[in-house]
Parts: sequence; structure tokens; C-alpha cells
Amino acid sequence: MAGDPEDEIKDEKNPRPLDEDDIALLKTYGLGPYSTSIKKAEKEIKEMAKKVNDLCGIKESDTGLATPSQWDLVSDKQMMQEEQPLQVARCTKIINPNTEDAKYVINVKQIAKFVVGLGDKVSPTDIEEGMRVGPDTLDPALLRPGRLDRKVEFGLPDLESRTQIFKIHTRTMNCERDIRFELLARLCPNSTGADIRSVCTEAGMYAIRARRKTVTEKDFLDAVNKVIKGYQKFSATPKYMVYN
Repeated sequence: MAGDPEDEIKDEKNPRPLDEDDIALLKTYGLGPYSTSIKKAEKEIKEMAKKVNDLCGIKESDTGLATPSQWDLVSDKQMMQEEQPLQVARCTKIINPNTEDAKYVINVKQIAKFVVGLGDKVSPTDIEEGMRVGPDTLDPALLRPGRLDRKVEFGLPDLESRTQIFKIHTRTMNCERDIRFELLARLCPNSTGADIRSVCTEAGMYAIRARRKTVTEKDFLDAVNKVIKGYQKFSATPKYMVYN
């Protein structure tokens, strides 16, 4: 039996307030079977992230940077001023510019300034100033008393030393047995360790070009003819061979 229309209109004008069960039922409207578990997990993740940030003392940023209060601009600026590996000394004058005999004058005081700046990081015994040049290219002004504390001159290796250098550079190479390294050393007179290294590298290239896995003695002989004998073609004086 249908209700009276007047009673229905009266109920719409005076709605009945919802109790707690009705409110709980409405909250579950439109939710899936795992919605409650997912929301609970999200809440726990947010709480854990907040605890981690509180322990770290740094607020999380989208850019990955710390807050400006954590920046140390003074130390960063000082570090950037000290790290100038490409500008240790400034060229103050160029003699005979745009020629093959151009000479450059640098300010040695700037080099000392950068070395002194290391005093806060290392001890004086850890700092060593020196240079490696050929005896014929050394400026006599640098040999004055008080410029360099010690001069160490390394001569060219003798026959036994050249033989040992050959053995050292061929340790990592796949060479055949019974290679006469002493013979190779005799064929490389007045040669430095760098020259012998070039000979070994060129011998390996000969084996690669021939598509062989081992380097033979003939490869070394060909490398000596190319590297050592090739240098002698451009040598005008014996002194050139000694220091180049």
C-alpha cells in the first residue's frame, strides 16, 4: 500500500539526521576491495618519510638541493678559487710572437701562491717543486744558487738496463718464446725507456696487422727499424738522439 503523498513531502522538508552507521556506510561508497589497505600504507610511508627528514635535519627538495640555511658559500667560494688547474701561471710577455721561435714569459710568483695555498691541507714535506727537462733546454738562470735545492740527472740506460726495460714492457704482451731481448737492446743504442716502449707497441701493431695472436722476434726487428732507425733519419747530430 502506497504512502500518503503529503507524508512524503513532510519527510523531505524535515530530513532525519544520519547516525554513525550511516556515515561509515557512505565513506565506503565507491571504494575498491584494497582501498583501505592502500590508504593505510600511504599514511605510514608519509609518517616514515617525515621521521627520516626530522633525523637528517634537511628538508626534502624537488631539486635535490639542501635548504639555503645549510649552504656554506664562503667555503665553496674559497674552494673554487683554489681549484684552477688550467691557470696556474699567467703569461706576461711573448717574445717573437707568431713565429717558430716564440718564447713565453710567465709569472713564477703565481705558481708559488698556488703552492702556498696548499698549506692548510698538506704538510710542507708533502710538497715538491721541480721540473723535468732536457739538459740542453735548461735555462742557466734556473741553476743559480737557491733556485733548485737538488739536481738529479738521469742518464741514458745501458745495455743491461735496456734489456730489462724490454722485458718489463713485454710482460703483458703475448710474445713467442726465446726472443733475444739483448739483441734488441743492442739495436737500440742511445734510446730511452720511452723509445723502447714505442718499439714494443709498434711490434704489437705488426702482429695485429698480420692477424696473429703472438708477437714474434721479427715484429720487434721491424719495429726497431721503423722507430729507432726512423728517428736517425731526422737526426742531424748525435746530441739530438741523446735528448730526444
